[in-house]
Amino acid sequence: SNYRAVQPTGPVPGDLVGRRAEPLPYRFDLERARRLLAEAGYPEGRDPATGKRLEFTLDIGRADDLELRQSAELFTSFMDQIGVVIRTVYNNWPNYLDKLDRRQVQLYILRWIADYPDADNFLQLFNGRNVSPGPNHSNYVNADYDALYNEASVLPDSPERTRLYLKMQDILVEDVPWIFASDLLVFILQQPR
Repeated sequence: SNYRAVQPTGPVPGDLVGRRAEPLPYRFDLERARRLLAEAGYPEGRDPATGKRLEFTLDIGRADDLELRQSAELFTSFMDQIGVVIRTVYNNWPNYLDKLDRRQVQLYILRWIADYPDADNFLQLFNGRNVSPGPNHSNYVNADYDALYNEASVLPDSPERTRLYLKMQDILVEDVPWIFASDLLVFILQQPR
């Protein structure tokens, strides 16, 4: 990674209070993925009713972003190895955001940069009240998660709020509404003036 990314532990990155310490339980494992597909009724990535391979569309928001293109190509190659076809669609940024808002994507790649240094800035992305056209573009809704979020959102920064943040992330890690791929590191040089 050339010191440009670290392995995530969940949705909260970096050294923010409330970040999970434990590694994610789901590691890269193509054999396990093949087994899980078979257990779900899609051996070798094929629909038993039609015999055809499963096919999904992956939308990308910036065709000119080399890292995004490479990430999409890598993901596509991994999915191909387990029998799943990924069709990549490159969009311009305004059309991409419009498709996310209108729930017209199956899979997508999106990065989130914190507006403020609090775990809430990332955890809000999974709140059921924030589904598209809000920032919860995965349209993830879980009543237990939402109840914890509502409880935490009225608390000041405290050990109790951090405990709730960790419980919320445990739910997310189990449900996997996102594939937590990496926490990017950004280096900025500044003049002292």
